[in-house]
Amino acid sequence: MATLRALLAPLALVPLAAPAWSQCGLERIFPESGFEDTIAWGISDDGTTVVGASYFGLGPANASAFTWTSATGLVPLPPLGTGDSEAYAVSADGSVVVGYAADSNPDQPVVWTAGGTPVSLLDGTGLGGSGEATDVSADGSTVVGWTFRSGTLRAFRWTAAGGFVELTNPAGFNRVRAEGVS
Repeated sequence: MATLRALLAPLALVPLAAPAWSQCGLERIFPESGFEDTIAWGISDDGTTVVGASYFGLGPANASAFTWTSATGLVPLPPLGTGDSEAYAVSADGSVVVGYAADSNPDQPVVWTAGGTPVSLLDGTGLGGSGEATDVSADGSTVVGWTFRSGTLRAFRWTAAGGFVELTNPAGFNRVRAEGVS
């Protein structure tokens, strides 16, 4: 994976004269200070907000989630604790970002809103384990991802109204992930 990261220069489509997408350019997103490389994992529907992670070396706390816009440049997202974090997806308007962050627990599926402190979607569920939030709906109201505990990977859905719902794996499957939501 490190070799793949080194080969990919994260680029974002940036409208030079919005909303005329025929006049697009590519802009390089440089890693935050002290980091070696950057990967862009998601982009908002209007193309103005990019999310991803900056990386350095190997080992604990080697990734830092970020948002990027042409106006702000790369802005690190606050960590959950002292561990690493990655941002994978962003709502249509750029206001809700999802991914994972680690603290004293393993990686936790998290949501950042308006650049604020990440909120672990497992908090208050009593489930424990680890996981990642992999996608968010256009309006930011629904988050999907996966958890891993007791040797089983399970898909989940989270909404502010309904909370965290772990989806039942089909019989005979012990590794199921939710990777997209409409």
